[in-house]
Amino acid sequence: MRVRVTERGGFRLNHWPNFRDVYEGEYKTGQITEFGVLTYDPLVLDGTCKVVGLFDMYPLQESDFIPIFYTCKRAAYGDEGTAVEANNSLRGAPMAFRVGDNVRVLMKAGVPDTVVTFAQGPPRMCKDVFQIAMRSWFPGSAPGDNLIHYSLQRQGLYSALNEECLDTYGHGLQFNLPGIRLFGQREFQLGTVINYWGDWLVRIGPVALIIQIHSVGLPGPYTGFSVVWAAVWSKEAEAEWIAHGQMKEATIPTNPLAGIGGISQAPYLGMTHQTAFSAALDATLGGVMRFPYPRWVLCELNGQQWPYEQTL
Repeated sequence: MRVRVTERGGFRLNHWPNFRDVYEGEYKTGQITEFGVLTYDPLVLDGTCKVVGLFDMYPLQESDFIPIFYTCKRAAYGDEGTAVEANNSLRGAPMAFRVGDNVRVLMKAGVPDTVVTFAQGPPRMCKDVFQIAMRSWFPGSAPGDNLIHYSLQRQGLYSALNEECLDTYGHGLQFNLPGIRLFGQREFQLGTVINYWGDWLVRIGPVALIIQIHSVGLPGPYTGFSVVWAAVWSKEAEAEWIAHGQMKEATIPTNPLAGIGGISQAPYLGMTHQTAFSAALDATLGGVMRFPYPRWVLCELNGQQWPYEQTL
């Protein structure tokens, strides 16, 4: 079996000239259980996944890591979204999937060989960008007044503050998947100084990011640090992260100077610190009197939701 380019620039799995591929090939349904990871800092998926399904006459079986051969439209990955990797996956393909998705699997000689598409629903775009909607300290400011966008693939800015956020087709990106504030429901005022610590969970395709922010100032326009953590998302892991955030919120001391900073930076299970991404957020958000002086307790973080996806 070979990869061939179609007349319109797409890709197909070409069985010719080996008839055995056609004779032995069939398609079955499986469910994604795990994604292959190339590096953890930065978090980069290697284009493969494991699937579980009724692939033979036996009970449920889990495959080895097999390639995902799915075309990412250029909205997220540009022309690189149609590049074939050495493992026969298409670059960026995992970013259209999540753990738990039902997929169609090409079988060869009774063994799962390649994930090719979804078992149900329309094709998805590959996701890569999230939005921070900042509400400043100025009276009358709303969360949508100041928008900035970051890219997981770039490990930094996708579009600068209040620049129009477009995909590579020139279409505006929609950020309608609300992030989850895991921790940081209130500010702490000591005299004229206001401290704030907050954690947000944002889903980007199969990846979950946790963004940690600390701000302090007079009255509070200084973002002290921004930290990014990443892991492969699953429903079970998300429940654990939410519970951990609730635990942190419940253990805030009466005096915020009595250790809240240590509580805020307590790690979340399975998350890996993203060094370059954290530095990129610090470079754009941190610093004394950095416009638009975000009041983080009122800010929102949002991802991109697939058209038919339900908010989990």
